[in-house]
Amino acid sequence: MFGLFRKSKAKGVARILMDDAIFAESAETWAVSSGLADFVNSMLSTGQYRRDEIPAEAMWLYHADYYMAQVQNGGHSQFVHNSGMSKWISDDALNGLDLIGASLYASCLRDLRAWIKTHPQEAQSQDGFGTRADILDDIDARFYEAPSDAYYGSLREWLRGSDIVDLLPKQELMQAMVQLTDSNPERAKRERFSRIAHLQHGLSDPHLGLYRAAAATQQVDGKPFQIQALTAGFPVGHPTEKDGVIWGVQTTFGVLAGYANEDEVVLTQPTKENGFGVGAAIFSGDRAKAQACLDYAQTRPIAACAVALLAKVNKASQLNYIGPLTTQPSIEKNGDVGMGYVGETEDGTPYTFVFKEQAALIAPFPLGKKVMASLTRKDMQNLTHEIEAHNAYVPWR
Repeated sequence: MFGLFRKSKAKGVARILMDDAIFAESAETWAVSSGLADFVNSMLSTGQYRRDEIPAEAMWLYHADYYMAQVQNGGHSQFVHNSGMSKWISDDALNGLDLIGASLYASCLRDLRAWIKTHPQEAQSQDGFGTRADILDDIDARFYEAPSDAYYGSLREWLRGSDIVDLLPKQELMQAMVQLTDSNPERAKRERFSRIAHLQHGLSDPHLGLYRAAAATQQVDGKPFQIQALTAGFPVGHPTEKDGVIWGVQTTFGVLAGYANEDEVVLTQPTKENGFGVGAAIFSGDRAKAQACLDYAQTRPIAACAVALLAKVNKASQLNYIGPLTTQPSIEKNGDVGMGYVGETEDGTPYTFVFKEQAALIAPFPLGKKVMASLTRKDMQNLTHEIEAHNAYVPWR
């Protein structure tokens, strides 16, 4: 596939590849948007390319589409909230709209950006639900003046006429995409960092990490109770706080409802299928102890150490989950602060990980006297430096 790659020291993708069938007269107008998103997601996720290693126009249009979808779903207030007011997203989206000549939408986005600049606190409070600035509703009204498929028509026209876009038959497209994703020399290393980041997020995220810490001592049939993810919070129905949030909590034993207050973190039976609505309590954890556990994970490379330890024991296996085993750090006689975690591999094999200031180790689960492998303090410091070097440049997708 001549011409698919950039000729530079940092090899990247030079062209945007799309299925020619989505440009047929019988194809849905929005199909071009899906095709572009599929290309970008494949390059960023499967191929592990960075944003500056694929055509800039692809990233611009990717986030232009994100802007359009957010506003069409919940107005500019929702876009402000869900984008986190990211300058990466906003800049890309505006560049993309200008690129395809979508002037009305670009004008709306420019007005939104001007409002955010002069009203940063009010912008921060937008949630797309009850908190919606009146001026954003006015911008919404202008946005909706255009026909609903106007954006997709402009996008379709630009993609079909651009000299950096290749329209390929589906089978040829699939082969070219596989070639691109497999040819990134940095792919394996970046996949490792992505896996570590995902695992660490589950331990140190202020919301997900707190629920995992609160559930640290919970077991079902001898297996740790895993909290896998949180759905979007619902700002109605908190039993003790007016402005509290109810979360849908995805666990290995079904979707539950969760909430927290100053004293405790509680998981309950949900009153709705999506996890929202507080029902009968299943268990509660001490908020202060859970916070101490969360604080511990936020200051240490737990996931990176766990991945390195598992590699010493079984290089063919990958860590799929890690969570605390204890509700708070323990302090030994020498002042060393320790913490226990349980991790599970993709094939369901559990391991115990113990972290201290001076060392980290992996052992069978439940924890016995056998130590399978360990890391020194120097090893942990090197892992920290490696992660910091990688994270020094991780541009917004």
